[in-house]
Amino acid sequence: MASQLGPMDAYKIVVIGATGAGKSCLILQVARQYYDKTIEDTYKKLITVDDRACLVEILDTAWDREDTPNMLARSWISESSAAVIAYSIAQEDTFKVVPSLIENVRAIMPRTAITIVGTQADLLERSVSFKAGADLAATNSCSFFEASAKTSENVDALFADVVRALRVSRDPDVGGRGLLCNGCVVA
Repeated sequence: MASQLGPMDAYKIVVIGATGAGKSCLILQVARQYYDKTIEDTYKKLITVDDRACLVEILDTAWDREDTPNMLARSWISESSAAVIAYSIAQEDTFKVVPSLIENVRAIMPRTAITIVGTQADLLERSVSFKAGADLAATNSCSFFEASAKTSENVDALFADVVRALRVSRDPDVGGRGLLCNGCVVA
C-alpha cells in the first residue's frame, strides 16, 4: 500500500491500562470505526493527519498491572513509538494505576511520547474528574484526552495528536530523532 502512495511514516502505538479501562473498545473504534467489546491484539490502519498519510499499528496489551512489566510487556513498550495509557472515567481503580504505568513506560523508554486518555467520556456518572486526569497529565508532561469509543468522541483526535507528537520527535530541526517536545495537550 505504501508503494502506491509513495513513502509514508509508520508508527507503533502501544495502549495499556487496567482491566476495564476501555482499551480494546477505543482501539476498535479507530481501527474499524465501530464499537465492540471483542478483544484482539494488533491493528494496522492507514490514517491521514494534517493531509499526510501514515500507517499506525496499534497494540492492545494484556499487561495492565502496576507491578513491574514482564518481558512481553517490556518488548511491546520498547518496540513502540508512543504509549497511550487508558483509564475509565467511571472506574477510579483504573485511574489509580496510571502513575505506576507511566513510571514503568518511562523506565523502559524514557523518551516515549505518552498520552493519557480517560475513556467512556459519554457516561454521565463519573468517578474521576476531568481536572484529575488533566492534572495527572500535566504533572507527568503527558498529553491528555477524554474520549468515547461508543460515540467516537475524540478518538480520531487522540490518535492524530499522537502522530503529530511523533512527527515532531522525528524532525531534525526540533532536536534530532527520538527527542520529544511533549507538552500537555488537553482536548
